[in-house]
Amino acid sequence: MKKKCLICQKEINPWAKFFCSKKCGGISRIIRNKECVTCKKEFKPMRKTQRFCSPLCSWGNQEERFWSKVKKTKTCWLWRGIENSKEYWTMQFDQKSQKPHRISWLLHYGKIPGGLLVCHHCDVRTCVNPKHLFLGTYQDNANDMHKKGRGNNAVGEKHGRSKLTEKNVKEIRSLYESGKYLQRELAEKYGVRDNYVSRILLREVWKHV
Repeated sequence: MKKKCLICQKEINPWAKFFCSKKCGGISRIIRNKECVTCKKEFKPMRKTQRFCSPLCSWGNQEERFWSKVKKTKTCWLWRGIENSKEYWTMQFDQKSQKPHRISWLLHYGKIPGGLLVCHHCDVRTCVNPKHLFLGTYQDNANDMHKKGRGNNAVGEKHGRSKLTEKNVKEIRSLYESGKYLQRELAEKYGVRDNYVSRILLREVWKHV
């Protein structure tokens, strides 16, 4: 059976008691008892950075941290965390990075069966209200997406990544025709690129408006 040093976590010989060297053994003597952040009981930490006396206490603290980031409204419960590069939000929970709506499901309903996704009725990706969540397969999620007009065939403001509305597009064309604005000024005003404004005016995009 493999053993690890209580201080540096390196593998040690099976006959060694707790430490890989005299140095680590000496460090152990100066690590004082700590108070568990969750249960407030005193415990002997195995490393200086340890804050919890057990995995159970660590789980409980994670749950408290999760709800501290939730803002409840009359409809959705919005999780306010850090957005990652994939335009979604994640949090370290149960020793792995998970999306907030999945964490909410785990806290309210328990384990998520393999092969199933946690989907939204409300289509608000930061919502963690358990009443707005449901389990479904990848196909169920795709069907729900197309039913609500959010699939690859979605056009205009129904597209999930659209920055403009049909009203904005009409305003862009109207303002440019008035001669009061340059394409660069319109791009800055509506938060899009110059070449995108050009494509709108040439009706290469937003053809249906």
